[in-house]
Formats: sequence, C-alpha cells, structure tokens
Amino acid sequence: QDSLYGGVPIVTRSDGEDMCARVSTSANVVLDLEDLNAYEGPRQYEDIAIRLGNDPEFYKTTRTRLIDTCLQRNPMHPYWDVPRYVKNFENGLKQAFDRYLAGKPPAHIDIVEDERTKRGSFDVDLTR
Repeated sequence: QDSLYGGVPIVTRSDGEDMCARVSTSANVVLDLEDLNAYEGPRQYEDIAIRLGNDPEFYKTTRTRLIDTCLQRNPMHPYWDVPRYVKNFENGLKQAFDRYLAGKPPAHIDIVEDERTKRGSFDVDLTR
C-alpha cells in the first residue's frame, strides 16, 4: 500500500490463490488499474512489467491514474478512505458479534453502507 500511495504501480500475479495476490489484485481493481493484473500467469506478468518499463506513455497514464486516486478529495477515493473503511469494518464486526450472541452459526456477512457512509469522507469530516 505504501508503494501505491507513493505513486508506484504494482504489477500483480493474479492467477494464484495466495493472500498477497488477492489483496494486490483487488487493490488494482478498485484503483482502476486492472490492466496491471496478470490473470494468465508469469508470461503475462513479465509482459506487463516490460511494457511499463518500455512504454513511457503507458507508464505515465498508469501512474497519473494512480496518483489521481491518492489526491481525490471531497469525497476521498474509496480505496484511500480509511474512516469509511473503519465504519464498514465496525459494522461487520457488530454483525458477527450479534450472530454469536444470538447463538447462530458463522455465516457470510454483507456490509450495506448507510447513506452517510456511502457518500464517503470529506475534508470537513476529518477535522471534527
């Protein structure tokens, strides 16, 4: 995440089931950088990296899209909106705990944002 916030595009092997591949793949999707995800294996991964290194226009547009997400304000880009993430995470924990207290078995939890959370975080929200 530090690399992304620093404007460094991350080419991702998206053909595996390991945690780091899923996290990086998801990050690129949310950040509108899905063209950096190599779903077809190592050769595609290499091709994307080579293109980033050899095609200045591709690198520039990719990096600009990434940096624009970091700078987006009012509302913040969902990927970088930590207050929004925290509200949704708290909502999920509460749902899980409520299920536990009710004696229900573990189950998938759907997070449905209320209208206030859905609108995202604004600079004024962060100064209160």
